[in-house]
Amino acid sequence: MSRYVHASICLALLVLLPAVGLTAFQAAETIVLRADTPDDLYLAGRRIDMLASVEGDVIAAAQELTVRAPVRQDLVAVGERIEIQAPVGDDVRAGGRSVRLQGAIGGHVVAAGADIELESQASVADWAWLAGNAVVINGRVDGSVKVAARTFRLAGDIAGDADIRAEQVELLPGARIGGKLIVRSATQPRIADDASVADELVIQQPPVREQQPQERGGRFGALFFGLAMLVTAAVAYLLFPRYAWGAADAARAHAL
Repeated sequence: MSRYVHASICLALLVLLPAVGLTAFQAAETIVLRADTPDDLYLAGRRIDMLASVEGDVIAAAQELTVRAPVRQDLVAVGERIEIQAPVGDDVRAGGRSVRLQGAIGGHVVAAGADIELESQASVADWAWLAGNAVVINGRVDGSVKVAARTFRLAGDIAGDADIRAEQVELLPGARIGGKLIVRSATQPRIADDASVADELVIQQPPVREQQPQERGGRFGALFFGLAMLVTAAVAYLLFPRYAWGAADAARAHAL
């Protein structure tokens, strides 16, 4: 597990532990959800496998998280490997080494990690913001898309504008962008003959600057770490705002 993911999960677990008594909270090494949940659900563990549906929101921190049944509202997830195979009724916010979406997302998607992929059967009803080492969209996004990555590949369909900041940008055969494509890269994008951009193509090349691979890796690692910690902070605030504020007050009192 990367140190970024490990730090995020550890912090989330520390925040979640005081709520073990809540009926909608589960914490264990391995969690297999087999019964439908009518309310919000909060999960923390090393491996989480969701086989039953949740009518409310899901907030989860795990090394491995697999969502195989519908989540009717929002899904917030931090982990090393996150697979969302089922529909999510509203928004998805995820930070992990690997984030894969295979179902229909009813709202928007914010995801950060080493590898981000929207598979061919995935769809996003609103916009998507994606950051990672490699970002792939094989499915459909009905709104606009913003990407920060080393490599970006599109084989699917973006209905709105696409703003891509990446070292390598590729539109594969059959790819379609319904609006404007903005590419912010030092290299020219590779666009297949039968890929289409409905509006204009804008290429913005940044000033040439020598940059070592480890510097680029550190930049993307820091970006992922920051976004993952934001997701973890959301876990803390949404779950136990009074506990979080109490912990902050105690820390300040101890420092004084």
